[in-house]
Amino acid sequence: MFIRLLGKEEEVLSKNWEHPFNDVPGWADQYVGWAYQNGYTYGISENEFGTGIIQARSFITLVLRALGYDDIVGDFSWENSLIDASSIGLINLVFLNDLNQDAFLRKHMARISIDALNCKIKNSNILLIDQLVDMGVFQKSEIEFLRRKNKN
Repeated sequence: MFIRLLGKEEEVLSKNWEHPFNDVPGWADQYVGWAYQNGYTYGISENEFGTGIIQARSFITLVLRALGYDDIVGDFSWENSLIDASSIGLINLVFLNDLNQDAFLRKHMARISIDALNCKIKNSNILLIDQLVDMGVFQKSEIEFLRRKNKN
């Protein structure tokens, strides 16, 4: 879902992307390889990706990195990524409470993805959605629908 948010699925599937992990199932190999090669994921150890059920903190970490935030230099931490995401307006406190109470579901990923589109890239006034339009992921006519939907 994260790779689709960035409009990179075609690129992901266009070639084999290498990664050092030995626990990635075949269907996810290219996706994990692309995310690894592009600095979005580092795995849970040198040779383990950490397959299984994704946690809210992990998905938020991917999105924060897509917005230009860097946990290595201290912009945020995985442990506090939900709080850090709320501090930049990616998620609100009510949703933060829901994420802390409920299992992390596809509907949560979808909401975070939609909300991320209207977040600014770190240290800029450019929204993620505008950056994706510039990259050709969305057309301007499509983003008006997303902006209207997000206001409701």
